[in-house]
Amino acid sequence: MELAALGARPRKDISARDRLTPSERRVAEMAAGGMTNKQIAQALFVTLKAVEGHLHHAYQKLGITGRPELSPNLLATTKAQYPRHLDAANGFNAKE
Repeated sequence: MELAALGARPRKDISARDRLTPSERRVAEMAAGGMTNKQIAQALFVTLKAVEGHLHHAYQKLGITGRPELSPNLLATTKAQYPRHLDAANGFNAKE
């Protein structure tokens, strides 16, 4: 018997980016934009360990091993989505 006949629905394909938690996505986007872990921690008012943990989990979910592999696709955000004080002088390098 087909699963559809029983009311089952096929799974949606979820992109790797969509598997990230909001915190993992935010940290990964900032890292992809050129910010250091320390700059990210300061900007988000979290510990360096928290940033490292979010990046570690993001790398696992994205199937990558490190920062150089972060996709430019993660830069889907703009400066306007981050606190106003994050500009090029403070380490925010994401392209608009």
